[in-house]
Amino acid sequence: NGNQMGFVIKLSLDLATLDLSTYLGGTNPDGSNQAMGVALDSSENVYIAGVAASTDFPTTLGAYDTTANDSAEGIG
Repeated sequence: NGNQMGFVIKLSLDLATLDLSTYLGGTNPDGSNQAMGVALDSSENVYIAGVAASTDFPTTLGAYDTTANDSAEGIG
């Protein structure tokens, strides 16, 4: 939807199989949604950090802040 969205993929150890894949972003088309960093913990949970300006940026149940309050907000 914009020019700076993010995605995450997980490949098998031999790189032959796509284990999972997801797109991350909202509908704001001005490039203000940016995935800037990714980390994986010992339980294989994925953490993504960046900036979001879309009012429909996806959040999870129990997230600290699920509403857009400014022109761009940090995500993580």
